[in-house]
Amino acid sequence: MAPAESVWPRIIAHADMDAFYAAIEQLDDPSLCGKPILVGLPSDRGVVLTASYEARPFGVGSAMSMAKARRMCPDAAIVRPRFDRYQEVSKMIMRVFSDFSPHVEAISLDEAFLDLTGCEQLLGEPRTIGKKLKESVREATGGLTISVGMSGTK
Repeated sequence: MAPAESVWPRIIAHADMDAFYAAIEQLDDPSLCGKPILVGLPSDRGVVLTASYEARPFGVGSAMSMAKARRMCPDAAIVRPRFDRYQEVSKMIMRVFSDFSPHVEAISLDEAFLDLTGCEQLLGEPRTIGKKLKESVREATGGLTISVGMSGTK
């Protein structure tokens, strides 16, 4: 007996770039790859905008004070944010999203909901669509990764 085909009445993807600012800094400066980095102003009064995955095991995270983050992860490189570059990459990502659906709801520079309802005939089952979306973003950005969740609702 063949397995029953699952039918999703709606397909909503939540797509969120992984450590967006830090990942761009590592992409643009390969000497930062594999090292803990904190994106933000080096002032003790500043906050961490993004911590690379290498910094996160030290307990460092976004919105933490830079002073505390530097105490917790003293060997981290501190990188000043480059918002023009982040916006440039965001435009690339949003173009990829629009290739998958005309219904893209951007939440931030690096995160969006995509209504993919009805795309199964073109793109396959939801899991396959998610994989294709991840591959397309990686290709368009030169290697950045994205997390994609698929659901019937937001």
